[in-house]
Amino acid sequence: MLEEGASCLENRYYLKLDADLNLLIKRKTEYIKSNLFPEDHRIFTRLYGTAGRAAH
Repeated sequence: MLEEGASCLENRYYLKLDADLNLLIKRKTEYIKSNLFPEDHRIFTRLYGTAGRAAH
């Protein structure tokens, strides 16, 4: 993005980095799943257990 100054030498360029939490969680979950054995379901039982406690 550009924030214009009084002259071209005073212009400021910057990036706006907003976190996409859903994308970060999805990528982390896919990474963890790719490293588990097919019969290993620990990630889902742990996530469910954590979500279940948070809901109560």
